[in-house]
Amino acid sequence: MIHEWGLLDLNKKLQDNLGNKVQSGPFAGMSLCEDAFKEHVGPYLLGTYESELTPIWPTILARRYRQIIDIGSKFGFYAVGLALKYPEAEVKAFDIDPWAQKATGAMSRENSLSNLEVLGFCEPQWIRENLKSDALLVSDCEGFEKVIFSENLGPNLPSLTAIVETHDNLVPGASDCVHKAFTSTHEILKFNVPAKDALFDKLDFLTAGERASAIREIRGNQEWLVCIPK
Repeated sequence: MIHEWGLLDLNKKLQDNLGNKVQSGPFAGMSLCEDAFKEHVGPYLLGTYESELTPIWPTILARRYRQIIDIGSKFGFYAVGLALKYPEAEVKAFDIDPWAQKATGAMSRENSLSNLEVLGFCEPQWIRENLKSDALLVSDCEGFEKVIFSENLGPNLPSLTAIVETHDNLVPGASDCVHKAFTSTHEILKFNVPAKDALFDKLDFLTAGERASAIREIRGNQEWLVCIPK
């Protein structure tokens, strides 16, 4: 799709005119590494990525976290953005894709981080044994959330704040497992409506069609469950 939509040429236009700094959103100012520009970089660079979560970010970022866990980190947009927001927190970025691991490491270096560790497969047992109190977990692991949240994740689960992208289309019942894990201890909020996209004035170097492509994400409708300790 990146090739079919001509997005690599669009990426170059965006980089030439805007540089590599995220323009808006909760991680404005974060630097994107060169590997990010091999993806469809527009939504990340412009700060509109997964805009369904826009209303909840102020609530999430108003809380303090000792530990941040990102399962399915891709090139590290959330892991690195959150590591910058919480320099005292211990940040773990998990992804089974070697390219994603390399890119997240590059993102970490690009932003001069010292509090982020890049890891591979995330076993539920690892969470059970290592989850700290007052942690934040971001999960986007293509249905594996059903496995993770079917497990006993240990005594610190009640203080965990979790952002879980659910994939019932891939693994039926995944959302039910997340609800079951958190329902007695957390307020569970559902997000599935994108925020209204803005065509930034600073995109006047693009055609109208290119502006639309820059913001459009290569995905279908998604749903997130945000679990906040009661």
